[in-house]
Amino acid sequence: MLLNAVIHARPGDEQKPAGTAINVGSRPLGGMRLLVVEDNPNNQQVAQEMLEDAGAIVHLADNGQVAVDLLRTDSTQTDAVLMDLQMPGMSGLELQAELKARGIALPVIVLTAHGDVAAARAALKNGAVDFLEKPVDDTVLMDVLGNAIRLDADQHTAAHARAAATERLGRLTPRERDVLRL
Repeated sequence: MLLNAVIHARPGDEQKPAGTAINVGSRPLGGMRLLVVEDNPNNQQVAQEMLEDAGAIVHLADNGQVAVDLLRTDSTQTDAVLMDLQMPGMSGLELQAELKARGIALPVIVLTAHGDVAAARAALKNGAVDFLEKPVDDTVLMDVLGNAIRLDADQHTAAHARAAATERLGRLTPRERDVLRL
């Protein structure tokens, strides 16, 4: 598999015997639906194989505009976006702003080979869950994706609880509101 070849080619991994599989546990991303936005076909293939081996359902977009088009059609079929920063056409930061402007609220994880403090700050300030540099350790990526989904679920739960509380408060009689203020 290409992913294993890439991992074995990284400096410091020479001691791993050829053909050693990546340990991703018992499919830690089981069923997670990810949109990988990456313009480099080799990086797309590596990411897709690694994420699918970990149990994710992966959709690919080779630039920001393709990602917007896919998510505009149906963002409910995606749990998180894993994106590069530097892409032709719409950059990762521009994609992030476009998603926000369209009200598409998904966890975004930036994975880039061209990161700097300013880019990391901009991405995180605009709501990215995390900012990772390539090459990324597969365990770190799995942890970040799992945390992103848990954080998103917690935020949705809290939003639903707030909406339910607001709705219940709206049904109070004037006298009940007076008692509540005490």
